Amino acid sequence: MALWYELVGSVAAILTSISFIPQAWKVYRTRKTDDISLSMWILFTTGVTFWIIYGFFLQDWNIVGANGVTALLAGYILVKKIQYLIRPTLRQEI
Repeated sequence: MALWYELVGSVAAILTSISFIPQAWKVYRTRKTDDISLSMWILFTTGVTFWIIYGFFLQDWNIVGANGVTALLAGYILVKKIQYLIRPTLRQEI
């Protein structure tokens, strides 16, 4: 029965992690983050980081892996959001 739970956890990890790829790709492609709330994204990225720490404590590599991928993608979007707020001219640079 534990194998079933591992499978469910793995599928959940994969789906939630890859769900951020389209948003990160859109930010990369369009260089626009106007519709993304900075405060929400900071809270989200911080929360994902805490999930990684929690996963390490539990030695649950599904939690660590999924949130690691999500943290990378969310972190990229957060960095771009802040960059575009500080220097809007970065949007025109290619």
